[in-house]
Amino acid sequence: MSDGVIYRCQGILVCLKRRIVDPDIVEIIKGLKNDRVVIMGRKVSSYAQATLGILGIEPYDGDDAEEKEFIPELIKYTSG
Repeated sequence: MSDGVIYRCQGILVCLKRRIVDPDIVEIIKGLKNDRVVIMGRKVSSYAQATLGILGIEPYDGDDAEEKEFIPELIKYTSG
């Protein structure tokens, strides 16, 4: 379902930039790990997994090289 995809992605990025780790919000982000809708060239699940890893909540332990490259990109994007 692509309805509201921009809001889901924006919410994830705001949480990352502001380092929000509220348990209720973290649960919502964890639920988005299965969201396969693509926005800005990536699945919402990629944003969710990377954010959880960067925030130290759930480290990414997969072997997908593209996913691993995305984490430093997000850190750079949300820094400063």
